[in-house]
Parts: sequence; structure tokens; C-alpha cells
Amino acid sequence: DIYENTVSGLPYAMMSDSLSYGLYLTGNTFAAYTYSTGNKSYFINLSGSYPLIVLQNEGSDAAFANQGPYPVSRNIAGFAAMKLKFLGINDTVTVGWHVPMSINNAEKLKMKLFPNPAKDQFHILGNGGEYSIQITDTGGRIISTKQFVNNTDINLGHCPEGLYLVRVLDLKTNIFYSTKLCLIK
Repeated sequence: DIYENTVSGLPYAMMSDSLSYGLYLTGNTFAAYTYSTGNKSYFINLSGSYPLIVLQNEGSDAAFANQGPYPVSRNIAGFAAMKLKFLGINDTVTVGWHVPMSINNAEKLKMKLFPNPAKDQFHILGNGGEYSIQITDTGGRIISTKQFVNNTDINLGHCPEGLYLVRVLDLKTNIFYSTKLCLIK
């Protein structure tokens, strides 16, 4: 979780076409970024006497600032195409999917994934169990799901080059195994 307020941080942000969300913290506003049990990530206004302002960039350049810390401070914002949302206490706005980036220790895995890096496809070799596999990109979008017994081949020829997360669930023990997969073209 990340916490910030205008007492300890400069209320200024610069957004470009590669950023999707920005926060403007006013007065004594406290905000948090966290995720739900459904793995959706969100911002929440924790407390303060002013709303938390969430900016959603629609693909344009933008910037906003506060010329404070004086009582007659001016707020300045400039953007081409952006949505503003004002959040009261305990209001939330969903901003994406939580993507766990930690990887289980490979020695504890009772299966093998190869080759890694892979070109268009890879093979998973289990140890005789029934499994469910889910492959996601680093943005949390599900690329592929499949159930299999013991081993399987997964074709990712339709996917662009990059890093992917592979989660395998042992359907008997309900234990998840995770690893990363590098796809090269």
C-alpha cells in the first residue's frame, strides 16, 4: 500500500500518454492504493476535509500543480482529454487489476516449464496430477486458461513479445504455483 498527503509531499503531477491515472491531494487528504479479494486494484480516500481528486488520462498529455503552501494558493491544471473524479471519505475508484509480482521458489515447484524464454509455445510437465493454468500479462489481463492432466503444451504465438506470469493450480491440493515466462519472437 502507498500512502501520501500534501503535508509530506509536493502536490504536483505530470502525466503523459503512457500514464493512466493521477491523484491530486488537497488539504489534509490521505489516500491509499490497494486491491480487493477479487484482485481489482483501486484508490480509496481514507480521510481529510477535502475530496481526493482522481484524474483518468484518456491518452493525452497533462499536468497539474499547486502554487502553495500559502493560504491563497492557486491550483493549476492543464490537459487535453481527461476525466476527473472527486472521491469523498471511503469512496473508491477501480483502476485495474492487482498483479502479484513475486515468484515462488523454483526448487519447491513439482513441475517444469520449458523452454523459458519461449518463442511461440512452451511445455509444462507436472507429476501426474490434475491442474488448471492461467497466463496473464503484466497488466493483469488473462491471456490463456486451460485444464490439463500431468502435462500440456501452450501456444502463445498470437501474443506479443514480453514478460508473462504463469499460475498453475493443483486441483487436488488447491496450491498455486507461479513463475514468470519470457516470450521472444
